[in-house]
Amino acid sequence: LWSKTRMIHQVIRNGLTFRRVLVTARDVSQPLVLMCTANIILLSIWTAISPLHLDIAVTNVDMFGRPVETYGFCNWGDALPFSIALGAMNFVVLCYSLLVAWSSREISTELSESEYIFKAMIVFVLACFIGLPVLIMAREIPAAYYYVSTGIIFT
Repeated sequence: LWSKTRMIHQVIRNGLTFRRVLVTARDVSQPLVLMCTANIILLSIWTAISPLHLDIAVTNVDMFGRPVETYGFCNWGDALPFSIALGAMNFVVLCYSLLVAWSSREISTELSESEYIFKAMIVFVLACFIGLPVLIMAREIPAAYYYVSTGIIFT
């Protein structure tokens, strides 16, 4: 969405100054490839330095001290620096996308759907702002944690 809105905005902005602009598929796909590459590199470094491991928590024991009920969960270990870097990088791109979509909102609908792209990004931001605190509160309840994280991912 960011690449498309950015290119439409660039064409219209140059059209106002009566300058000719040629937009190729490479111009649209280059920012997308750059962001995907940056995300893949950061996630690969995260996995190499702090790999995921399974932790098993005992929730209930019998009268002899043997575990009766357990649940397993994945633990990243030292995930805070990587998640902050990943979140900050994607948040900056999201804010820039919102800015471009907002500034392109008056372009005619034949050329751009920036109004709808802006609304879709706002829904995503709201889902994250509502979902992340709920995700933090539901971290001890595996079913609720799974449900909320799936909802955030597929928004």
